[in-house]
Amino acid sequence: MRYLPLLIALLLPALAYPQLAWESHVIDGAFEGAFEVCVADVNSDGTKDVIGTAYFGDDIVWYDNIDGTGLNWLAHSLDSEFLGATSPDAADIDGDGDCDILAAADGLDEIAWWENVDGEGLNWTKHSIDAAFDNAESVRAADIDGDGDQDVIGAAWVGDDIVWYENTQGDGLSWTPHSLTSEFDGANCAIAADVDSDGDLDIIGSASIAGDVTWWENLDGNGLNWSEHVIDGEFSGAYFVHATDVDLDGDLDVLGAAYLADEIALWVNMNGDGTVWEKRTVGGNYNGAWSVSTDDIDDDGDIDILGAAAFADDISWWEDADGNSQNWIKHTIDGNFDGARCVVTADLDQDGDSDIIGAAQLDYSIAWWEQVPFPVQLTLTPTSPLTIPAEGGTLVYDAQLVSTLPNAYPGIYYWTSLLLPNGNEYGPLLTQLFNLQSYMDYTGVGFTQNIPGYAQAGDYEFIAHVGYQQGLNISDSFAFSKEGVSITSRSFVSWESTGSFTAVTSDESIEIPIEFQVSDSYPNPFNPATTVSVVLPKASKLNVTVVNILGQQVAELANGQFSAGNHNLTFDASNMASGLYFIHASVPGQMNQVQKVMLVR
Repeated sequence: MRYLPLLIALLLPALAYPQLAWESHVIDGAFEGAFEVCVADVNSDGTKDVIGTAYFGDDIVWYDNIDGTGLNWLAHSLDSEFLGATSPDAADIDGDGDCDILAAADGLDEIAWWENVDGEGLNWTKHSIDAAFDNAESVRAADIDGDGDQDVIGAAWVGDDIVWYENTQGDGLSWTPHSLTSEFDGANCAIAADVDSDGDLDIIGSASIAGDVTWWENLDGNGLNWSEHVIDGEFSGAYFVHATDVDLDGDLDVLGAAYLADEIALWVNMNGDGTVWEKRTVGGNYNGAWSVSTDDIDDDGDIDILGAAAFADDISWWEDADGNSQNWIKHTIDGNFDGARCVVTADLDQDGDSDIIGAAQLDYSIAWWEQVPFPVQLTLTPTSPLTIPAEGGTLVYDAQLVSTLPNAYPGIYYWTSLLLPNGNEYGPLLTQLFNLQSYMDYTGVGFTQNIPGYAQAGDYEFIAHVGYQQGLNISDSFAFSKEGVSITSRSFVSWESTGSFTAVTSDESIEIPIEFQVSDSYPNPFNPATTVSVVLPKASKLNVTVVNILGQQVAELANGQFSAGNHNLTFDASNMASGLYFIHASVPGQMNQVQKVMLVR
């Protein structure tokens, strides 16, 4: 791949780059001592639900993401007398195909699981795994012995224990404990991961009093023989561990949060077998670092890191600035989340990007943060045939750039590239440097891109970017194909590109941001049909579906490229049962709306 040296991007401070924005949504603002959360599809309706533990409220609750938007939640309590509830997890413990729930309670010294009796999360039966696990702090499910069922791992803070419990019959009714250690001072977290890349599950733990992060090697793969390996014995107040391939080299690295060291740290698995580790500080001076997790938050192909700090009341994420896990840029999501204890990620609103979920013990709150669509949108519209002959030819396309940013940004680049049939990217082919003004439209009509005759045959993707190549940027693309290869005198011989943007400077385009709208369906209630109107201020990829109360899609009203303007879409429910339905309209990066409609016979 060839790269354009964007020198101006290196000269501009990082704060000049537009950043991801977040909108907060409270799931439960009265959850006493909200301690930890996890995410799973508890009722098997195809949407992500949230499970939480309340340390002061002694409660375990799952929240039904009713319509899949993350905006409407229905709470279901499993147990309101689970004293000092700390750590939840979700897995199919009894092997019946639905989602069960596990939790630890340090006040009861207990690890237990609740059987999802009806598979819908409405009826639960409690089963105790260990009722004498001194200050049970953590529980996770994993198949430790490789026999195909879910076993359980626990950490006991006062007992200094790391134990895994063998699901003897696979139905969650008989358990055999296997102790890894009873001298892990202040054990508070234990997870499963294949640290040494040998195909079986090892166990990683953290101990706050010992200030220790250690992993135990599953020597024979059946969980009966273990070898202890210290990763870091001086990580003061180590509370939480997490494992993922941060540097994308094919093995698992380890991350930790330590509330006394005030640190989020990464240990890189240097040789892939867990015997050599290199520590890298991701977030220092992170007051009361309590939780850590990972995801590709900015969707740039590398792994970013998230943290929760209980004393700083903070939820933040760190961007892998250069893609090699060496340099990290902190972005605060919420700096006023009182007693932040936990942070995880999931796509709660089903819009294709990662949302962030957290628990705040002193705020009594479980909340999630939705990625707000990036306020600069680029749309490519090809106007020439999308099949290039063997001798080569020219692609012609229009481009529209719309900024709803309140501020101007200097030194922005527009550049193009091609994804070749062999999977490699070629470019940049065309570049333009300009200043991005606030609330401004830019248009480019008749951009051209030559495809030479010697270019390989196959399927291509034409990609255009706007932004900073070594920072945040957005893109759009379209596919085309080339029929063959030709090197005759009549062939196109270059990759020449032409075209430029022109700013639209009318008062209207400067003062009024672009808006996408969905009108109320009419009639509502209805029988047998109702119409919804979608307003698109520009040509857009529109998807409109209808789902029933179970989350099952029952109709697709739109799916494809639509022109700017008003589009009336009709939902005909002639052959459907009476009841509540949800119309979900979305435009990637612009709109994600849900309406309730009632069919009454």
